[in-house]
This record gives sequence, structure tokens and C-alpha cells, in this order.
Amino acid sequence: MAVVETERHGQILVVRMNRPERLNALSQEMRTQLAETQSSITAARDRYMAAVRNFNTMVQTFPTDVTARVFDFRARPNLTAAAEK
Repeated sequence: MAVVETERHGQILVVRMNRPERLNALSQEMRTQLAETQSSITAARDRYMAAVRNFNTMVQTFPTDVTARVFDFRARPNLTAAAEK
């Protein structure tokens, strides 16, 4: 049984701790799994942002911008996080 479980619900990633025997203690294994999960999320976000950057450059650069206009491709926004309060 994994200590940290992740599942995807549309665009939301749910991270759940599955440790009924130790409700309040953070084990080394759990910290490692949380760090790995955070690294995976960061890597996926970086890949997405690079793909968006490449796409936006392509649709704004000649000669591919001509084709982009024909098919109504437009620059896409990058991911942004809401500011913490």
C-alpha cells in the first residue's frame, strides 16, 4: 500500500496520504514520496510551459504564423497560480 496516493480529476491532481496506523507522524518514506510527487508535478508543469512557449513562438513567427492565422490558432496563456493570502 502506497503512503502517498495521487489521482487525477480533470485538471485537478489530488494527493492523499494513506496511513491509518500513523495519523500525525511524518515518516521518512512519506517525506520521500511527497518530495517525489512534488518533483513530478514540477516537471509536468515545466514541460507544459515549454510546450506553450514553443507553440506561442510558432504561431507568431513567419512563415508558420500564416498557417496559424488560416486555422485560427492563437497564442495560449501559461499556467498561473493564484496568490496565497
